[in-house]
Order: sequence, then C-alpha cells, then structure tokens
Amino acid sequence: MSPRVLFPCLLILGLPALAQGNVVPSFMVGIWQQTVSSAGDYTNTFTNETFTLTQGFSAQLKIRANGQFSFDFYTQGVASNCSVVSYLERMSGTLEIQQNRLILRPKERRLVVRNCTRPGNFSLPTTPVTMGLTLSWTRTLIKEPTLQLELTGPYTLRLKQLQRDLSARPEQPPQPENFQLGEDLPYQEFIGLWAPSDGSDLNFYNPRTGAYYLPKYNASEHRWLRFFPGGYELATSLENAGPEGACKKDLIYYETGRAAFKILEERNGKYYGDLRLEATDSRLVVRVSKCESDDGVKTYKLQPLTSYYKWEWFGGENSRFTLDCTSYPWHEWQFAVCTNDINSFRRRQ
Repeated sequence: MSPRVLFPCLLILGLPALAQGNVVPSFMVGIWQQTVSSAGDYTNTFTNETFTLTQGFSAQLKIRANGQFSFDFYTQGVASNCSVVSYLERMSGTLEIQQNRLILRPKERRLVVRNCTRPGNFSLPTTPVTMGLTLSWTRTLIKEPTLQLELTGPYTLRLKQLQRDLSARPEQPPQPENFQLGEDLPYQEFIGLWAPSDGSDLNFYNPRTGAYYLPKYNASEHRWLRFFPGGYELATSLENAGPEGACKKDLIYYETGRAAFKILEERNGKYYGDLRLEATDSRLVVRVSKCESDDGVKTYKLQPLTSYYKWEWFGGENSRFTLDCTSYPWHEWQFAVCTNDINSFRRRQ
C-alpha cells in the first residue's frame, strides 16, 4: 500500500460572499504562491505583447483575515524582437469569494514593463478582476499536506498555501488491518540516540526549553531519533520546506510518546517487525523568511497522533535501525518523520 494522508473533507461550494469588512474563512487566510521555471507563450492583456516565458513566472497572493489582499505576478522571457522581456503586475485591495469565484477589487494596480518597445511604469484600471476558483488538497515537495488554490481567468494559476491553518482537529488514521500490534517496549539494544549520518546535527532543538536553531546545510539530513525505556522522541529540521515561490519556509518538527514493538521475523541476524508510535506531545516550529512583513517564527502545539511503521534492525559495529514508511497510511504530521520512504538511522550515542 502506498503512503497516503487522510485529509478532512473541504468543499469550496457554499463559501460566504465577502462584503467589505467581512472576515474571510480562516483556511483561506495566508500566503499562496507558485513559481514555474519555464512555460510557453504568454500575452499580457494590457499591452497585448506576446513573448515566450523562457524564465517562467512567479505569482503570489496574500489574503488577510479582514478581506484585504495583495497580488504580485512576475513574468520573464524573450520576444522575437527583444532578448529580455519582463512584466511585474502588482495590485492590492479587497476581495470577495462567491461560490466558485474569486473577485479581486483593487484599489491600486500597477505594471512595470521591461522590453525593447515600450518600457516603463504604468497605472492600470482598478476594475474588478474575476477568476474561477477551485480549492483542493495537494502536497509540497517534502510531502507536507497543504491547500492548492486554482484560479482561472486571463491565465491559470495553481497557488499552494505557504503555511495552512493548523487549528482544525486532524483525523487519526485507524490501525491498519494488516498491522500486528505488539506490547514490547524499546529493546535494550535500541536505547540511545540515532541519526542518519555522522554529519547530522543533534542539538538543533531542545524540547525542554523550546530553544532551536536551523542547522547549516552540509549534505546531511538533520534529524534524530532517541529511544528510552518505555518510549521515544524524535526531531527533524527541514530547510526551504515550503512550496515553490518568493517566500521561504523552514520547519522543525518534534514529537515524543510511547513506542510498541513487535518482532515478526529474524533472518541472518536482522530483525523485522511492526512499530506503533503513540505521540503524547507534538510541536512544529515554522520560520517564514524573504516575505517582507510576513517574516517571523511561530510555534504550533499540535494534536498528538499515532503512527504505524515497519521496522528493521541489525546490530554490531555498524548497527542500523530503519523505519519503513511505505506500508501503512500516514497521519497529518507524518511527512516530517517520513522524509524518505525508507529512513535509516545509525547509532550516535
């Protein structure tokens, strides 16, 4: 069975229309963005200039709880008569959501053009812009579940939410039918600290104080797993973890709880089995950067969830412990544990 996330049902139909001053739905508030490295031909609707998006485009929509918005749309490429063509459209104002439509009512709208025929800064009409709207679940490159906002109109955009609202109670996947629950606590051979490599940073998060830092890139995964009598704790640091776009996001995830092992097979000195990790404390630190006034750090106290894995261990001088994330469904936070399908750890302490 492939890994999957059980998402809550979210329907865009029936969203309230927003008059000026009304509050938008909480799950729509935030930063939505998309960056594409290259695309086909594009025609700007203001100048009617057509050029090839050899450098792609970047779109960003910021939605505030009070119904305010800002929207940036940057395109760059080449034309038959010009080696560099770029357009930056910026607008801000208020928005409405009516059923499956997004209506932008700009108070200011400007266009910066760089080309070989008519460069300059222009003020654009502030007439409302209406786009078709579809909301769906998707995943980022690190497999984090997030929302995607597809907008259709003069052009089609598929914007992913940089950091979604985490206030809703997540769904707990049931114990898989083919999972065999054990009663064994962490075995003596497992007690201690494990990490993917010698270069993995072990000190980036202190669960006792909440102090943290983001380790510098050194080609190693920065994560650790510790077993102690009766339980476990783990932490993962993920740099540049957001969807593609101008704003950047880094994450630190931590959880601790009870571990229940079951040995299913022993073969040539290797042990294989099922493992349930029942979290009692889960936290997520999110740092947003390169995002102007939205830069900052927020720590979330998450609803602890239970996860299920296949595990493998072999001892000796090169002892290894492996978490297999491909066999059972995932819960909502498990992307931070399952950064790989097969996650291998070596003893560090």
